[in-house]
Amino acid sequence: MTRTWYILLTLYAVFVVAAMAIGMFAPGTDGRVAVVVWPGSTPAAAIVAAAGGDLLQVGSGNWIAVASGQGGDFVDRLYQAGAFLVTSPSVAEACL
Repeated sequence: MTRTWYILLTLYAVFVVAAMAIGMFAPGTDGRVAVVVWPGSTPAAAIVAAAGGDLLQVGSGNWIAVASGQGGDFVDRLYQAGAFLVTSPSVAEACL
């Protein structure tokens, strides 16, 4: 194989891994999300409350929480309330 083929295969592999990561961590459409905040900042439960969501689960350090909310702008409201990251709850629930 030539150098060009190695470059193309590498780019393809990077694209596939990135697409899988985006799909795995993207918030779902069912309204359930994981909210992550910086440790030592506003507690995740307070951010969920400020965004008008329902708290389903919270971690011991109160920097990660699983919440549900109504409306298509729930994720935006969480970011406006101070969330660092809003992601799929499937990975976060394994950590809680």
